[in-house]
Amino acid sequence: METTPLVPGVAGTKASASSAKLDTFSGVFVPTTLNVLSILMFLRFGFIIGQMGIAGTFGLLLLSYFINGLTVMSISAISTNGTVKGGGAYYMISRSLGPEFGGAVGIIFCLGQVLNSSLNVVGLIEPILVNFGQESGVIAKVLPTGYWPQFGYSSILLAVCTAVAMVGAQLVSKTGFFLFIILFISTVSVPISAIFKQPFHPFPPPFDNLTYTGLSWDTVRLNMWPQFTSGAAGSVMPPGVKENFRNLFGIFFPATAGIFAGASMSGELKHPSKSIPLGTIRGLSLTFVLYSFVILALGSSTPRQVLHHDIGIIQTINLHPVVVIMGELATSLFSVIMGIVSASTMLTAIAGDRIIPGLERFSRVKKSPQQKKKADVYSILATWLLAQFCLFADINEIATFITMAFLMTFIVTNMACFLLRIGSAPNFRPSFRYFSSKTAGLGVLSCLVAMFIVDGISATLIIFCLMLLILIIHYCTPPSHFGDISQLLIYHQVRKYLLRLKLNMSVKYWRPQILLLVDSPRTSWNLIGFCNHLKKGGLYILGHVVIQSDESANPTSMFGEVKKQKQAWSKLRDMLNIKAFVQIAWGPSIVWGVRNVYLGSGLGGMRPNITVLGFYDFAKRGLDSFALTSGKSSSGLPTDECRAERKVSISQWVQIVEELVIMQATVAVAANFGNLHLPDLKFKPHHVFSKYKTKMRLDHEQKRFIDLYPIQMSSINQMGDGKSVLSTNFDTYTLILQLGAILATVDEWKYSHQLRVIAFVETKEEIAEEQDRLAELLDSLRIDAITKVVALDQGLPGEKGLASYNFVVKGYNKTPFNANEYARIDQVLKGDQWWRNLCQAREALKEIDRKRMLRNQSKAFLNEFGKPPVERFAPLNLGGGTYGSMQPSLQVPKSMQRRATLSNLNQQGMSLSFGMRAGSNYFPGDAGSDYSESEIEDERSPTPPPNFRDPFVLNSDSTYVESSSPVQPESPQLTVEPSNVSIRSSVSNLRPNFSAVKIPKPYINDDEDDVAGDDDEENKPSIQFEETSDDEGTLTIKPRATPSAKPSSRNIINNYEINEQLKTPQFLAQDDDDVEIPPQRLDDWQSSPKLSARKVSSTSGITKRQLQEELKGLTFSDLPAKGQHLILNDLMKVMSPQATTDVIFSTLPAPVLGTHKNEADSIEYTRNLAVWFEGLPPVLLFNSQTVTVTTNL
Repeated sequence: METTPLVPGVAGTKASASSAKLDTFSGVFVPTTLNVLSILMFLRFGFIIGQMGIAGTFGLLLLSYFINGLTVMSISAISTNGTVKGGGAYYMISRSLGPEFGGAVGIIFCLGQVLNSSLNVVGLIEPILVNFGQESGVIAKVLPTGYWPQFGYSSILLAVCTAVAMVGAQLVSKTGFFLFIILFISTVSVPISAIFKQPFHPFPPPFDNLTYTGLSWDTVRLNMWPQFTSGAAGSVMPPGVKENFRNLFGIFFPATAGIFAGASMSGELKHPSKSIPLGTIRGLSLTFVLYSFVILALGSSTPRQVLHHDIGIIQTINLHPVVVIMGELATSLFSVIMGIVSASTMLTAIAGDRIIPGLERFSRVKKSPQQKKKADVYSILATWLLAQFCLFADINEIATFITMAFLMTFIVTNMACFLLRIGSAPNFRPSFRYFSSKTAGLGVLSCLVAMFIVDGISATLIIFCLMLLILIIHYCTPPSHFGDISQLLIYHQVRKYLLRLKLNMSVKYWRPQILLLVDSPRTSWNLIGFCNHLKKGGLYILGHVVIQSDESANPTSMFGEVKKQKQAWSKLRDMLNIKAFVQIAWGPSIVWGVRNVYLGSGLGGMRPNITVLGFYDFAKRGLDSFALTSGKSSSGLPTDECRAERKVSISQWVQIVEELVIMQATVAVAANFGNLHLPDLKFKPHHVFSKYKTKMRLDHEQKRFIDLYPIQMSSINQMGDGKSVLSTNFDTYTLILQLGAILATVDEWKYSHQLRVIAFVETKEEIAEEQDRLAELLDSLRIDAITKVVALDQGLPGEKGLASYNFVVKGYNKTPFNANEYARIDQVLKGDQWWRNLCQAREALKEIDRKRMLRNQSKAFLNEFGKPPVERFAPLNLGGGTYGSMQPSLQVPKSMQRRATLSNLNQQGMSLSFGMRAGSNYFPGDAGSDYSESEIEDERSPTPPPNFRDPFVLNSDSTYVESSSPVQPESPQLTVEPSNVSIRSSVSNLRPNFSAVKIPKPYINDDEDDVAGDDDEENKPSIQFEETSDDEGTLTIKPRATPSAKPSSRNIINNYEINEQLKTPQFLAQDDDDVEIPPQRLDDWQSSPKLSARKVSSTSGITKRQLQEELKGLTFSDLPAKGQHLILNDLMKVMSPQATTDVIFSTLPAPVLGTHKNEADSIEYTRNLAVWFEGLPPVLLFNSQTVTVTTNL
């Protein structure tokens, strides 16, 4: 009963319990001496000296004690590092190495102790029958011999020893002291007899010629060196086979292996941490001296021939044989008692730790004193029963297993000390100083060598049994509270190699390291599992933000909330069985929290390189949207008890995306993952060939698709020296291919899904070229995938064409057959001015044609009748009706619905555009342009967001120009009255996300000279898009060839004022089909300083021919973001329906920097993405700024 003397009334109990404990002499020194001085000294030392000689036997003694000494150092170090409780070797090892090693070694050592008890009982019966057997008793012939009588004698002795052990430690101690005196006298009698015993003939005829010489130099000289023979008394070798070192070491070592006897009494000691090292070392020293005297006495007084003939020569040459018999009885009985006590104590300790189910009856934990006594009795009875059963086994095989069990315990003990020392655990501060990691490591090696010297097969089997027990305990045992050494070693090695891990690792070894920003697992359940698949052995972090409710909130309560949520998310991770870390951040707002999560995630070179966040959930804001996420209906999640955080606003969500781009993170936006059905392994592989069988079983099933849409984004930058630089998103393009290839190799996706890459072009003539370029790129990247290229203007397989493309780009008329499709498209686009411009322009051309037809009819009537018909001319009311009444689906202020001209908007910044394989409208010197160089406006643009390497601006001819260009043509500017109009929102609405820059061919850079001296040589791209130079010093970017040169169509889309001209009678009265009118820009209109006072000149503006050409030349690349997203949505619905496709990867257009500063801008950006996501399978859009692929070896 453990009590404290500080509590009144229990100090006496504490003192009485302490006084019942054993001290160093009785509890450690005596048991160690009695166990190390084995009965084998009396039974086998004569045989060993006869084979190995004096020098060889001393060699065996030194080798055995060298192993024992190293192990005793480790035992002393571990036992003096803290409190040692009951359980002996098991307790010390389990608290040092963990329950797996401790339990496995404890079981093996416990069985070894039980077998050692049986061995000592059987060994004791042998000299008793030699002296008192009926047939050949030396002293008296009284005891019957035979198998069953011997079994009966062994059982009686075992029962007597068990009874002594059951009484208690005090009786064991008193018995041990009495037996120690007898054994000491018996051992000392050997050298004394050698001195005083006179030479004689110890054997009757025909061996009466063998003489005992007593101490003699001649005997010493003849017995000095080894001399192996066969057939000697005590030999276990087959007839004719000589003894060898391995066999003799296997016999000798168990005689010295009882060094754990004192440690096994740890639960009964007053001060185990002091008594175990002191008593063990003293006991080992005494036995070494006694063994040395015995070896010298026998080797100096007994000729080799006598040693070969008599296995009990120590009794034969002793002054009185009874003394030797008493010594044999003493050491054997105490070894049996200690074996039972040690095994039962260890069984109780193992049961108390509950590492093996079914042993609760033997546990003393949380039981009353009476129940504890019963548990001790049960443990001793169980040990006795097992030892009784072992009496049926072969004595020689028992001895081999005992040796292996002891050596395995020595190995693990030395290993524990070695690992604690090299792990540099701060709390490992043993008071025993005479050890080091070298002594412990040498102890491990020496014991391992000794095992294989004794018996290699048995050593292999015992190691296999140890590993099997470790695995069984590891998977069957609940987590322990006392820790294990593996955590220390893992920490030590992780820290060591994290310091070696480069921050900029070679791209050859790139792998996805994902940070997933999660608010609630119920709305991100499938996304959490999907990212666990996508990481493919890389880093995976679940990031969550705890928002500070109030600036004056108590930091203690906030820290408590963070700690609580950390534990909840860790439990959720374990429940999901995903390999992820949890990162919880605390901030005053969601934006600050995300910054903290991103900057605080990872360690050293292990930092996330992909940040995934879910698309904004409009439903939680009560807003209309086209993309919603469903949650998981699981109940009882650990995070359910955590407080719900405030929902992120649209502006905050956009700001998070912007800041991640600024921090050069690879951003991924996930949508529609609530509809994802995560695949699982239908056939788990059990061996190396099972994956082929799995593949054969799944081949007959229809595979679903992983569809990749690596849309190209690009821009052209005009440098100050006249050079043009192509800036592409090759990183994003190849990242999509890389991640698709990685996902296709994950076991859950490998056999049930097929990778497919889909590209699109504007015209049918471009399909073959794009197919070749795509195949070349995939071949360079070693990616196996199905490729498909479709043309937007030719329709899709099995389709007449995309309805959105036909209505928006081709200008199809609304008919009763397509009214529903037109209504759907108009519902999405009705709030955008550019869509009204297109519709009104097309209606205006129809009205002009109708007016011209009426004029022609009027002329014909005049010619025929000489009088024109009465005609009332009125301007076309294109601003009224359907389009005039259209309002944005979101309640945006009217002042924000007006769009300024693109020329003025360019000054406010422009994001990069997607690159689509069509058109050539953005390039200088375009053959289809009707404008001269003198008429081109050149507007400056600020530096764009850092999602590309080169800054750019966009002039009014849609040509990207460096802002530092020296040529700045002058042109009249529109002056806009300051108002609440969001300039950036207008830019976001009008800019396209796709440009007509041709995707260059992939270029493999395999010239080693190119990277010489590069500071970042390892990460220099080995594959990139090709750049061609026509003239020295000038880089020419060639546009993709198109069937016909198309004029720019930006005037119709970008100018709000075009509506005013289209409504005028002057424009509707134009009939310039046969007259060349000099082209003039709408941007050249004369304007008053204020937008409200703007007037339209009748002498300048757009002509009918220009309008016709612009509508005819309208392409996908000319459309603003929402129009492009709408067409992409239709394209993906046709090519990647939910019935055949599980996930889509594509390119994320980053928002213009500062978009989050205006609510309307943020709504516009998110709504444009929502148009894209509507009705699609799970979509993941990426925006990358790092190289992830290479062609280098």
